[in-house]
Amino acid sequence: MRARLADLLVGLSRFADLGFGLDGGTAATSGVLAARLARELNLESSEASACFYMALLTHVGCVGYASETARLFGDELAANAAAAHADHASVIDTFATFVPMLARGRSSITRVRVALRLLTRGSSWGEAYTTAACEVRD
Repeated sequence: MRARLADLLVGLSRFADLGFGLDGGTAATSGVLAARLARELNLESSEASACFYMALLTHVGCVGYASETARLFGDELAANAAAAHADHASVIDTFATFVPMLARGRSSITRVRVALRLLTRGSSWGEAYTTAACEVRD
């Protein structure tokens, strides 16, 4: 049996999805949709294929700062989910969205700790997280 590149990357993308706190198959679904959209836009076959592969690889590497995130907030998957819903350009929205989602189901003292950690180390964590997990270099 000969493995195709797409098969290997779909498998890798499932691990990346799960490691980032998403349902397994999220990137694969995005890849299929991206390729369909590319075809609808009458892009060349090679461009549609590139859209598929780029979507598959979207979250590969996003777990690059997971241990540091878990150490800071206690749960990297909860932090990823909370971060996806917050507007990080707004301090008010960060505290109104990120902190409550991250602290949901935890004790009052843990909620206070999460808020304090975000206040004292949130900016440096955010920069390091983005660099480790999402920055693309030529």
